[in-house]
Amino acid sequence: MTGDGTNDAPALAQADVGVAMNTGTSAAKEAGNMVDLDSDPTKLIEIVEIGRQLLITRGALTTFSIANDVAKYFAIIPALFAAVHPGLDELNIMGLSSPDSAILSAVVFNALIIIALVPLSLKGVRYRPVSADRMLRRNLTIYGLGGLIAPFIGIKLIDLLISRVAQALFHDKANGSEIRADGKVVGSSLIGQQGYSLDYFQPRPANGLGENSVNTRYKLILSGATNLSADNEELVKSVEEARAKVVKDNSTAGHEVKPSQVPADAVTSSGSGLDPDISPAYADLQVHRVAERNGLTVDRVQTLVDDHVEGRALGFIGEPRVDVLELNVALRELLAKS
Repeated sequence: MTGDGTNDAPALAQADVGVAMNTGTSAAKEAGNMVDLDSDPTKLIEIVEIGRQLLITRGALTTFSIANDVAKYFAIIPALFAAVHPGLDELNIMGLSSPDSAILSAVVFNALIIIALVPLSLKGVRYRPVSADRMLRRNLTIYGLGGLIAPFIGIKLIDLLISRVAQALFHDKANGSEIRADGKVVGSSLIGQQGYSLDYFQPRPANGLGENSVNTRYKLILSGATNLSADNEELVKSVEEARAKVVKDNSTAGHEVKPSQVPADAVTSSGSGLDPDISPAYADLQVHRVAERNGLTVDRVQTLVDDHVEGRALGFIGEPRVDVLELNVALRELLAKS
């Protein structure tokens, strides 16, 4: 419907597409869906073509987005829930490197595809005067099938790029900061371990650790803290017992440890229960015991500890620390040479 007068306003308002002339009344302009600034009724054909192009463009982008999201789920869902539901591993048909890489690749691809669709959104999909069935088949083929295929190719390429760049520039960190002994991986420098005998240096307590009861395929350890307040009787008791044990275990025939020498990290758990480090003070406290039980001199063991003290990050962040696993691996190598 097109019009320019006040009497045309009701019809313009009820029409599916109401076009008011720019030279018309205010009532007509307010009632119409659009205003022809040139006031040229012959432009109606062009307006209809532009409207169809907008409709086709919207449909094409919607089809592509839906198909694109469905494909991305094959990267994201296995990464998020495979640990809890191992059967979802079968959905990782792209063979992505790791859960972290899968999520990062999907996020990067999503950001890039949004940028790539901006020119198409501004320019629009070209309108061709063909039947609706033919136009639908064309859009489903190009934007539907294309939306399904593009993420598989794009996310896989990004995953390969990320994993190769990480391996090239940060090989140690990309593989989980592994620590090896006798040619085998014995742990990570980022995760603390429990269960050392008194022949070795002891880590921080891990009273907040729990066991997973949901996934029966793997025996998982849940990290966490005790969440007990500082004045909690249970916490106070456990700290006192731990301090007494540290004093007893580390006192030797020629060296007595006093309760006041026991540092805080020797009797308290970290927030995660997986802290791989101890303070240099706690490592020094254990030197005499380790030396006596392994038949080494105190000076030799002390030198080993000093060599494994890591300073503050960037010189001012955090505190000096000693990685227990790395120290124990070095101790074992020292014993093998002795």
